[in-house]
Amino acid sequence: MTKEDVELYLKVSVRRPSAVKNPAPADKAALEGAKKIIAGGASGRVPTQDDVKTLERANLVALSMDQIVADDMKLDGRTYRGIAEAVESALQVPGQPFPR
Repeated sequence: MTKEDVELYLKVSVRRPSAVKNPAPADKAALEGAKKIIAGGASGRVPTQDDVKTLERANLVALSMDQIVADDMKLDGRTYRGIAEAVESALQVPGQPFPR
């Protein structure tokens, strides 16, 4: 993983919120729920099984948004996904889904 890889990942993630203007209600709820779960985790709250499911769903939604942004930026989807996985695995807490 290079500095350029991390910079590309950050460029895509910054544009993620505007990628999907009208997410489905379930997707929007998952993203909002994930934010609350992550905020609670910072205070030491242990995620429940439902929390883990919400985080997994939010991660899938975010991946879809990343693909939209990558396509808009004319990036090769597979190349970007490999970079994103490398960055996220370097930042991930073992045993927990990557928070988005």
